Amino acid sequence: MQHPRSCTLRWRVLRDQLRGQEKIKIGNQHGNIIVSARDWPKIHRKSGELPDATVLCGEGNFSLGLGFAMSEHESRLEILRFGKMLHERGLIAATDGNVSVRINKVSVMITPTCLCKGMLNAEDLVVVDMWGRKLLGFRDVSSEIDMHMTIYRMRPDINAVVHAHPPTATGFAACGLALDQALISEVLLSLGAVPLARYATPGTSELSEVLVPLIPHHDAVLMANHGVVTYGCNLEQAYMNMETVEHFAKIALVVKQLGCANPLPAEQVSKLDEMRQRIQSYKSELRSRA
Repeated sequence: MQHPRSCTLRWRVLRDQLRGQEKIKIGNQHGNIIVSARDWPKIHRKSGELPDATVLCGEGNFSLGLGFAMSEHESRLEILRFGKMLHERGLIAATDGNVSVRINKVSVMITPTCLCKGMLNAEDLVVVDMWGRKLLGFRDVSSEIDMHMTIYRMRPDINAVVHAHPPTATGFAACGLALDQALISEVLLSLGAVPLARYATPGTSELSEVLVPLIPHHDAVLMANHGVVTYGCNLEQAYMNMETVEHFAKIALVVKQLGCANPLPAEQVSKLDEMRQRIQSYKSELRSRA
């Protein structure tokens, strides 16, 4: 079987008369993207394929019955909002970091490379397929795209990914230290242990490879001499996980400075882990009913 990267994406185009606010549905066997009729003439096609687009997708609802309730416009605003929060709260600096959101079965919206994530405009964002190939947008795709797509492919429950360089947590990563001590019950309930992935060059497939063993079992990972990646059922949760990692790192640093750590005993950790599993199951059930 051909590797997905080498397969030709054969898209079908279903359209009626191109008038007013009518929509065009572009899709393949996995799902569709809805584009406003007025934008379609600007999207170039060749030999039945949809190459890199020169404009952004028009407004439309991307919901395919999988809980993707936000429209394309709403997804853009969410990415801008949390990108600004990451920058303002010192979790990223300059053009660091990247943020993405799964918008349907076959595509993801992500921040571009070489731009400050706190100063983005809606049109700066890029839409890619599930192997990181650009579908829509005029900016260049983030260099960390493989890391994001690996997480989405391995975790169908994940709809958003945040990569940042929070100073304290990244300091632990630079020292080769995981945040895995059972020091704070709330952290164990929300995240569990935060492991450390060994160093791999940013923007390479090697980085995805070192994360693969950790992605199924954790929602936050420190990357040695690099930073932190967090993910969740939506962008708010992925962002909150990043805040939690940095807050826990600050507490862990104080514990190290005081020199008298008092970790929770194993039986208490087991109880908290059971509670965490129940909470996650309850949240998953609520999302499935929504």
